[in-house]
Amino acid sequence: MLLYPGQVPEVGFVMPVDLHSHSIASDGSFTPTELARAFAGFGIKVAGLTDHDTVGGIEEFLKACDEAGIVGVGGIEFSTVHRDLEVHLLGYGLPLDDPRFIQFLHQHADYLKARAEETLRKLASQGYRLDIKEAYRISDGNPPMPPHILKALSEQGVFSDLGSAISFFWDYLATDAKAWVPHETSLEWVIGELNEVGALAIVAHPFRLPDLHFLREILDMGACGFELYYPDQIGDLFSDLRALALERNCVVTGGCDYHGAFAERRIGEVEIPIEIAEGLFRALGKELPVSVTRGEGGAE
Repeated sequence: MLLYPGQVPEVGFVMPVDLHSHSIASDGSFTPTELARAFAGFGIKVAGLTDHDTVGGIEEFLKACDEAGIVGVGGIEFSTVHRDLEVHLLGYGLPLDDPRFIQFLHQHADYLKARAEETLRKLASQGYRLDIKEAYRISDGNPPMPPHILKALSEQGVFSDLGSAISFFWDYLATDAKAWVPHETSLEWVIGELNEVGALAIVAHPFRLPDLHFLREILDMGACGFELYYPDQIGDLFSDLRALALERNCVVTGGCDYHGAFAERRIGEVEIPIEIAEGLFRALGKELPVSVTRGEGGAE
């Protein structure tokens, strides 16, 4: 699958593009509407919402992007496992009304509920009791993430200030912390399901993988590409990834992985060529508005 006429841009026409972000539907601090407005305020013209393991914020996000005069892209970021390592996989071009995709999301949501219940059992064993219904109330029905659990416990008066909540996160909810529950969702299963319904399976932040051989293996499994533009992917690593994208005719994407107040990464950390958004849209069988590709302003 070609990015666009067989090339990955070296510089190209640099344009405000960000295809990877998170809202309160998962582990971001902004509502989908607030996130769209934040992108618009920073001059972003093509913005993507890729909440963890849920599509619950997409409808609101796309509507808010339209109102803000920017092109919205709905996506998702799955937390999966391959060879005992956690791998994050982005999905774009999601057929939200496809019965098979809906069934797949329901299956995944059932697993995520069981995982959240195990997290709460571990917290209860440490003296912190939280009903699963409260967690889902805070998450508005989406799979509960650490920020939702922290907010629910905060409403119970567990934390005296923000600092104690942050300390609690690192002690109990971070990877390998006291209440951490490892992910078990198969990468191969998710790639297969996305391919089956015609969505694009994109490897998120590949610098976190052990090496390029591991990335090649995932591409061989059916992923059609990976994030090339990302805050930590610079220098020789960027060059190596770019060469691999050219070699394998990958679809490449990019984004700052913005979580709002819950992470240090900020909108605009990475300049992403407009060709990246064009390539994604072309892979989805769509085209960006001419006004965006020419840099004349917002969406038409």
